[in-house]
Amino acid sequence: MKYSTMFVISLLFIVPRLVLAETLPVVNSFSTDFISVTSETPYQTTIAIYGENLGYLLDDTISVTIGPLTASSVAGNSTGMNATFTIDVSALTEAEATYPLVISNNGVAVVSSSTLFTLYNPYALSYVETQPRKFLNAVERPHKRTKQTVGLNVHWTLGGDSSLDDMYEERLTDSHTTWAREHFSYKLIIGDDSDAWLKRYDQIMLRYRDSDVRVVGMLAYGDASDEFGAPSTQDWKRFVRLVVKRYRNYVDVWEIWNEPDSSTYMQPNNWKTYRPLLKTGSGIIREYDPDAIVLNGAIADIADHSFTNKLYDNGSRYFDELNVHLYYCDEYRDDGKSLGRLQSDWESYLSIIKKHRSDEPIWITELGCSTGLDGVNKKMVKTYLRSATKLLLSYDNIRPILLYTFRDRSYLSDYEAEFGLLTDEVKTKSAWRWYKLLSRK
Repeated sequence: MKYSTMFVISLLFIVPRLVLAETLPVVNSFSTDFISVTSETPYQTTIAIYGENLGYLLDDTISVTIGPLTASSVAGNSTGMNATFTIDVSALTEAEATYPLVISNNGVAVVSSSTLFTLYNPYALSYVETQPRKFLNAVERPHKRTKQTVGLNVHWTLGGDSSLDDMYEERLTDSHTTWAREHFSYKLIIGDDSDAWLKRYDQIMLRYRDSDVRVVGMLAYGDASDEFGAPSTQDWKRFVRLVVKRYRNYVDVWEIWNEPDSSTYMQPNNWKTYRPLLKTGSGIIREYDPDAIVLNGAIADIADHSFTNKLYDNGSRYFDELNVHLYYCDEYRDDGKSLGRLQSDWESYLSIIKKHRSDEPIWITELGCSTGLDGVNKKMVKTYLRSATKLLLSYDNIRPILLYTFRDRSYLSDYEAEFGLLTDEVKTKSAWRWYKLLSRK
């Protein structure tokens, strides 16, 4: 679904004789063409209208409407107007509908935008099961690298601005990507600019839906003052409930936190800190999205079995399938392009898992290699990802492997900035060209 901001205005019919044609407004663009309901309590939202002769809208006989919405006030000048609408969830009975913006004089429409506004009301949605287990169990070649077994960390909402949306969608569609990982940020969704971020997530979830992409949703972290500290139980409940209820029709798999065994992403990084988040989060997910798969926050270090043992010993009932991250690119480089250390650590880790739950399905929600590492170039990234995915999928019960990550992010440090299969400008690298050519099934 593409949301253009440019509009062409068409005259519907001859206007009343008292209104001269040259006085009609010319509308060039709007601040947005997507209106998302972000609260069950009525609130106001303002849309900026840019063009010429917009003083016309100030006349008492003029109304501005978008479907069931009528502007309660209009203010501005001849080249820019702000139209304010009251968003009342009870008045928007459809979950998703499109309408032109219409300017009327004494109830007679005189101008209508040719491009449509989308009115999105998630509160009107009925729960629809996405059936991830059925999909995963029907994978035709679970030991082969296909788009069913290899996906991407996309993080579209947080990693790309709206000017890149069409390019993101084009890349995902052209590559037939099936699985994408998306970070739902506690800090942003609960923060002061919550409405704007919910609207942004809404737009991205609809794009994933329209591109037929299945989503792994990561719920993390804390607030701006202590981002990697655990929120209070009540605040965490509020966040998880809001996100899961809103996006359950678009997310197949929910991941609770990220790398809780790592001091980088959880402070303090111990089971005592993590347990309440996993327990509370899984309970809410199972209440509101019972069809979804619940994952633990990915284990960062599979060579250290202590956190995994505590996870199973004390929290196995709080997650459905295991989730890990694997970063062995530096060992691959140092060992002459050998995956020996990855294989050794992986088989040791599997032996531990089997003691807790036999035939445990395992998700690898991050597997990556950065050209920010000394001695690693784009060709090595491709060969590492190609070899590592082949090795890992040779084992039984491997769920999708999600490559890290969709594109470079130059605003980060060199190492973190250069994991992308695509450049910052969404241009292809050799790793992307390899990924794109993987068969769909």
